[in-house]
Amino acid sequence: MKGTLDRAYADEKREGIPLHARGQEAVGEKDGLRPSFGGCPVTPYEILQLLRKHEKWLAGKADGERADLSQADLSGLDLSKADLRKARMNGAVLKNCNLTGANLEGASLYAANLSDCILRKANLTKADLHGVDLKKADLTEANLEGADLREGRMFDMS
Repeated sequence: MKGTLDRAYADEKREGIPLHARGQEAVGEKDGLRPSFGGCPVTPYEILQLLRKHEKWLAGKADGERADLSQADLSGLDLSKADLRKARMNGAVLKNCNLTGANLEGASLYAANLSDCILRKANLTKADLHGVDLKKADLTEANLEGADLREGRMFDMS
């Protein structure tokens, strides 16, 4: 999987495209888990493309597209420092993900599974965390100002 991601970065560098998915160099499988959308496996390159389009959307560019990761199983991914502001992630499974320093401001994570996630220094300002599973999540220094935490499960978190 790492080789696939290395090729994705090499392609971007060769094309002269800046790497908008800062901190994504470690996106990939963890503990044998593979990311999927609707049961269909996706590659790290496809995730990078989605994140790049989302950043273009945030910048107001015509070729950008808001990230919709609803119902996606992204278990075990390293999404540290990812810019996922206003992303749709309703019902997503993000178990064991590393979201250290990720920007999830205004993101919609309704009923998402964030159990065992590392969310250190993550920005969750005004995020919709209604019904989210945060069991054993590490929220050290995370910003939860204005976040909707109604009906969430938050036992055993640090």
